[in-house]
Amino acid sequence: MAVSTLLASPVLAATVISPSNKGTWDFQTNAADGLGQFVTGPGTPPAGAGSVELASGSNGSNFSAIHTTAYDGQSTTNFANAAASYATYVPVGASNASYPKLIVDVNINTTTTTIPDELTFDPRDQLQAPVAGVWQSWDALNGKWGSTLPCSAFGPGTLAQYLANCLPGNVVSISVRTRADGTGGVRFQVGPNAISDVLVGYVDNATLGFDGTNTKTYDFENNTIVLTTPTNKDECKKGGWQNFNNPVFKNQGSCVSFVEANVNAGK
Repeated sequence: MAVSTLLASPVLAATVISPSNKGTWDFQTNAADGLGQFVTGPGTPPAGAGSVELASGSNGSNFSAIHTTAYDGQSTTNFANAAASYATYVPVGASNASYPKLIVDVNINTTTTTIPDELTFDPRDQLQAPVAGVWQSWDALNGKWGSTLPCSAFGPGTLAQYLANCLPGNVVSISVRTRADGTGGVRFQVGPNAISDVLVGYVDNATLGFDGTNTKTYDFENNTIVLTTPTNKDECKKGGWQNFNNPVFKNQGSCVSFVEANVNAGK
C-alpha cells in the first residue's frame, strides 16, 4: 500500500551530504566491525545516485547510525511545523530488523521539570509492509512512533496519540535533546537487535524539520558524484533542471527559484 508524504513545510531542493560535505551529520557505531559510509546505489536511490549504508557488523546486538546536530535545542508544542520522511533499502537476505529507524531524542519541558524521552519511528511498525530489495518511502510524521515513557495507552502510535496519552498536563514545550555523548538528537539507525541478526540498511532522501525554521531535504551521496549547480535560469529550461545535484530539484520552477535566490550559485 502506498503511503503519501505530508510535510508541514515545502522544500524546493535537496541539500547534498557527502564525505567531503557532511555538514552537521556524522556516523557512530559501537561495533569494531560496524559500518557507516556513503555509497553509490544500491539500485536507483530516490535522490541522486547515492545513499548512506548502515551495518551493525557481525553482532546484531550492536548498532550503527548517522546523526545530525542541526535540530538540537529546537522546540515545539504539538509537532505542527515538523517534517519527517525518508527512504530505505534493505538487501534481500538481510534480517528484517535491518530497516533503518528514525530516532529523535527529546526533552519534555514542563512548568516544574524536564523529562527525557526517545521517540522512534520503526518501518516494521507501520501499515505499509517493509519489502526487501526495493527503495521504499516512509511518511514518518504521520506514522507510528514508539516512546520510552511508561504510558500503557500508547505505543507504537501517532504523534497525536503520544501528545494525548503520554505527557503531563503542564507541558510547556518539547525540544530536541543533545545526547549525553554529544551526538545529535536526530539520527537514522540500525540495531541493536538479536545477536544472530545480520543488520544492513540504506537511507536516502530524508526530509526533516522540527520547529519549521530549518526544514531540509537531505540527499546522501558518495564523493565520486560530481556536484553540479545552476548558475543562470536558462540552464534550468528544456529539462536542464534534471542535470543538477547540488541541490537536487523537483521541477524547472524550483531550479529557477534557486537561481533567483542565490546570486552566487555555483561560484
